[in-house]
Amino acid sequence: MRVPLSYWIRGDVRPGEPWIPGGWKYFVRFAKWVKEIGGMHIWADLHGAPGSENGFDNSGQYLGGSDGGSTCDGWSKNPANVERTVEILT
Repeated sequence: MRVPLSYWIRGDVRPGEPWIPGGWKYFVRFAKWVKEIGGMHIWADLHGAPGSENGFDNSGQYLGGSDGGSTCDGWSKNPANVERTVEILT
């Protein structure tokens, strides 16, 4: 079962980020239910990396310019956000 998760579910919310931490316990509960039921696997799929990996609203923050184009600058040009992403995934 594919479960889209955003980085803030693990509680890594920094000043200026509009997210509410605390969702991780619900994902853990869900994983326990899946294990109890059996016959399924969970595919945790990261959606929404720190700084917005694609600049569109489906990544958690719309960072596009006035022309509606995307921008990855908040993620790809920010080593700290890339590092945060790696920490979340490992």
